[in-house]
Amino acid sequence: MSKTEWIEPYAAATRLANQWDIAPTIAEQIVWEILRSGQVLVRGVPTSPFFLQSSLIVPRIISKEIGATLRAGSLFSLGFRDVEVDWNSLVAHGRNLVPSWVQIREYATSKEAAVAELLDGGAQPGKTMPWMTFCDTVRDRADGWASERDKRPKRGFGDRSIERLARRQMGRASRRRRQGR
Repeated sequence: MSKTEWIEPYAAATRLANQWDIAPTIAEQIVWEILRSGQVLVRGVPTSPFFLQSSLIVPRIISKEIGATLRAGSLFSLGFRDVEVDWNSLVAHGRNLVPSWVQIREYATSKEAAVAELLDGGAQPGKTMPWMTFCDTVRDRADGWASERDKRPKRGFGDRSIERLARRQMGRASRRRRQGR
């Protein structure tokens, strides 16, 4: 059994959208449905006055309770704070909730995921940061150094390969924005 990896709902939606390469609104809807279902582990701290005055501010499992405290379409709970969901269960149950017309594309390599994460974080290579810095950051995040001391990249982690991949992903993102997704 794998260790539970806790993540906040909005961060989970962002990570799901990046990992599956789907629209953020669809990812938020999937997380909302999962939270309402009570099928995955969710923990949080109640916001009621009784709990705020007591010393019991340790998160507890609220999987069955959180659904009633969520507003329609919102991942913010009115009855709990510091809410976190089990990432591994969320991914497993979330696959069944993806609409049939949405194509899930998981990144095949950590290099693709690192590039997507940087681009989604607002990095614009050649504009907000030099290409060399961008490529070094991708190699740092994706374990792309054959020798970090000598700054020698592994095979497939050269500047040209990373730049090609980034330009491809930037083109896909701009097409998605033009289509309104």
